[in-house]
Amino acid sequence: MPWHAISYNASMLRRVPAFLAPALAALAALWPCLGNGFVSWDDDRFILRNPHFQGWTMENLRWILTPSWPQGGHYDPLTWLSFSLDWSIWGLDPFGFHLTSLLIHAAGAAVFYAVARRLLAAAGASRAELSALFAAVFFAVHPLRVESVAWATERSDVLSGLFYLLTVLFYLDRKMRLSLACFAASLLSKSIGMTLPLVLVLLDLCPLGRLPASPARWLDKGYRAVWKEKLPFLLLALAAAGVAAYLQLGSGAMRGLDSLSLLERAGIAAYAMAFYVGKTVFPASLLPLYPMPPDLGVLSWRMVLSATTLALVTTLAVMRARSRPAFLAAWAFYIITVLPVSGLAHTGPQLAADRYTYLSCLGWALLGGWAVALLPGPKAWLAGSAWLLTLGSLAWSQCGVWKDTETLWRTTAEKDPGHFVARNFLANIRAGQGRDREALELYFQALSLHPGYGSAHNNLGNLLVRSGRPEDSLPHYEAALKASPGHRAVHYNWGLALMLLGRGSEAAGHFREELLLEPGHEPSKKALEAALRLKKRPEKKSPQEAKPPAGKNAQGGI
Repeated sequence: MPWHAISYNASMLRRVPAFLAPALAALAALWPCLGNGFVSWDDDRFILRNPHFQGWTMENLRWILTPSWPQGGHYDPLTWLSFSLDWSIWGLDPFGFHLTSLLIHAAGAAVFYAVARRLLAAAGASRAELSALFAAVFFAVHPLRVESVAWATERSDVLSGLFYLLTVLFYLDRKMRLSLACFAASLLSKSIGMTLPLVLVLLDLCPLGRLPASPARWLDKGYRAVWKEKLPFLLLALAAAGVAAYLQLGSGAMRGLDSLSLLERAGIAAYAMAFYVGKTVFPASLLPLYPMPPDLGVLSWRMVLSATTLALVTTLAVMRARSRPAFLAAWAFYIITVLPVSGLAHTGPQLAADRYTYLSCLGWALLGGWAVALLPGPKAWLAGSAWLLTLGSLAWSQCGVWKDTETLWRTTAEKDPGHFVARNFLANIRAGQGRDREALELYFQALSLHPGYGSAHNNLGNLLVRSGRPEDSLPHYEAALKASPGHRAVHYNWGLALMLLGRGSEAAGHFREELLLEPGHEPSKKALEAALRLKKRPEKKSPQEAKPPAGKNAQGGI
């Protein structure tokens, strides 16, 4: 073996402990996740009650590989394939699902160390390896990572994040085919990384220096190859963005301009961007969901303050670009990566979510590693290590919040007394336990906090039907549908209530609407047949006579 090869291998061996340290830190900080169960927040719907990934049949593979609305408004076939692999090994044991997510996150932390070391070295950072180690551990153990790891359904965050980081690593090593393949895998795990072509351009500017600082020279002949190599990445990103928009619109998750104006969206985006920076620096009072308030006016002053702060920071970063290019690069990376989930294209009931920081936090981790290296003496490293230990202990504690459904939402309600979503979920739990009176009280509490909360209306309607009060449920289904016109379950539940009242013609209309939203929903097909049979009879029938086919339970909501 040539001497230089032996020397290279020895050099790689010396780096193994540093390479593994972020992964081990991730395993240590988030280890309590392995004792958690599934939670009744998408885990029940997409994992426990979903037969489409449980077994390697052609029908299941077709469901996984075909973009469709029932997959939750996302196209993430690699994530579903990883769930199928878990099911093959563990069945529906939550330990196995959590273990896989934790191992993927740990692998991502290790890859991020390799990426950070190259970027910091290219930027001329002193002690680049130690700085990269700090950055990678910061990313690995930060409490904001817990949601993506501890929530089984959010496997897509860690899997797409791992392939995203591999994309950047191979790009830095100029292995373009591998980089492009990893980018495709990242998008097929979750489309959140669609802004990566812009990130690659940013890296070419700083720290790689493959593009000049002056935009006027970017189109010079000597730089055409830099732009040409981005085209395949751009095409993949545009395709992923198109599929994501199609599924989000089709599933009813994306809100239109009739419900949120452009000005309101801009305010939400500014608030969210400032919010995530604050939670990165001071990760206290973390919640599984930061709900959109019923009246955005209560946030107006915070939105204005956030927008003003963002404008000032951006101006300062641009003005100090020559002397502090690292901060401008980190700031630009943050804006680029958080923009798709900032609220401009708003989906879901959340104002913000911890999981949306999984990629955008990477820039702050790099900047933190750079800053610690600039501080003189061992005291800076001791202070940095103490901060990392603090973050790790907070992450350990946050894992316990996700122990089970009741712990998750009870803790959330305790932290935020105005959290109407938590009360809705707690009501669902009480209803499932047969404690209907407590459930009714919690539903009414949720609606007192947010009178237009569609899911609480839907779930309250279901409870009233089950309690023998179908007539009282109808106004709640109407309110639920008004709040969420694309909520297919409301049509189904409303139809069942109407059948109990002997109003088969009206019930058939709702089942037809539900089937337009989800053509393959078998319970609705059978309920429609029953409603049509009921329609041919005299309209006034007793609730017992008007019952739909046995076993067709009402569908709940969030």
